[in-house]
Amino acid sequence: MRRAQRPKSPLFLMEVILVILFFAIASVVCVQLFVQAYLLSTESSDLTAAVREARNTAEIFKAVGGSTTETALLLDAVPPGPQDQTVILYYDRDWNRVKEDGWYRLELATEPEAAGVAAGRVEVSGPDGEIFSLTVKKYTG
Repeated sequence: MRRAQRPKSPLFLMEVILVILFFAIASVVCVQLFVQAYLLSTESSDLTAAVREARNTAEIFKAVGGSTTETALLLDAVPPGPQDQTVILYYDRDWNRVKEDGWYRLELATEPEAAGVAAGRVEVSGPDGEIFSLTVKKYTG
């Protein structure tokens, strides 16, 4: 008497389902890694550009002896008023300068000159808050 052979397709189907599940989990992990890498790259690029622009502004501020009016003229910004000692620059998402209301904002706020020292603070901020800031001082004699 012959025994009836059991079909092996349920075992094969289970194996295929497990392989598909494994690849689905692996693809989710890979996508998360790529997203994290992209975000880290964007954050790093923003920090690099913010440092570059802040340093350029600080060097110009020092080169003109701490004058916000001359700094604004060299940076092609709107000159500050007599009471306002703040220079503001705006940038788009690609760090190109725009006239107003950009994606990024650079602000040079100066303090009144004391003991022959012109001082200011350069702050670069984006939509998520401050990216970079530095303090600049210049001895004016």
